[in-house]
Amino acid sequence: MSEPSAAVAAILAHLDEDEETAHGAAEEAGEAEWSPGGDYSDTVRTEEAGIAVAAGPWSDGFLPDGLRDHIARHDPARTLRLVEALRKLLEAHLGYYGDGDDEYLPVPTISILAGIWDDGGASRGPVGAVTG
Repeated sequence: MSEPSAAVAAILAHLDEDEETAHGAAEEAGEAEWSPGGDYSDTVRTEEAGIAVAAGPWSDGFLPDGLRDHIARHDPARTLRLVEALRKLLEAHLGYYGDGDDEYLPVPTISILAGIWDDGGASRGPVGAVTG
């Protein structure tokens, strides 16, 4: 394959960063699967070892259910699965359509994937301009 476009290179760099961060979080916590605990739990914990990875307190002394559930749902294990799925999707697109979006393609895959990291300019790094 030829040198990837700036957009594809940026997507791959973001995937590498997300993967590295997830591995680091899993290593620091002792495992990648996290649990929101039960009702009125004040922490998000690792699934098997029970090590706290996120804690309150808030005004009621507990980590709110929605926040606790969100943190646990986006644990390192899920992030690693997401990175793998996005890499496969990108690979499928590259193998079939090449490294960019085109007005004749049915779906602008590269632009859609790049949008994951487009946070309105507050990003830590470039997403890569994608033009049709």
